[in-house]
Amino acid sequence: MRTRLILASLTLLYLSGRQRTSDLSVSVGPECAIAILGSSVQRFDSGAGTEFRGLTRFRIKARTSRTGRGEILLRFQTSDILGPSTFSFATRPGSVGAPATGLAKDPATLTTVAAIGQNRHTDRAGEVGSVEWNYMTEGAAPSAVPPAPQMFVTCH
Repeated sequence: MRTRLILASLTLLYLSGRQRTSDLSVSVGPECAIAILGSSVQRFDSGAGTEFRGLTRFRIKARTSRTGRGEILLRFQTSDILGPSTFSFATRPGSVGAPATGLAKDPATLTTVAAIGQNRHTDRAGEVGSVEWNYMTEGAAPSAVPPAPQMFVTCH
């Protein structure tokens, strides 16, 4: 009995002296989501056309890879009644992207209004950003509902 106890103790001592290591790696892919929190719009009429000035607030959740990037995209849902139009923008996307400004000739086409850099991420709740925009028509717009902004995000 005593011999078995000594042998078991020696075996445990031997096994406890061995170090075993394991590597665990987890691959987390890019992920993005955006939601419009609200928009405010003002209308200004002049002889040259109609201008809608708006501010759209959004919440963005983003995670890009070490070599990936992303884009925040904007377009307007409009009716043909507004005629030929353009829009300018100034975007503040939060910490995931750099502020950006620009001019787009076709408001119904997706336009990149901010770039998301490599290895950028928000926390789970996301961050609030905003885009100020001026939507300009070439002629006087009928007293219709102003253009509605739509936002999208891509990540890779």
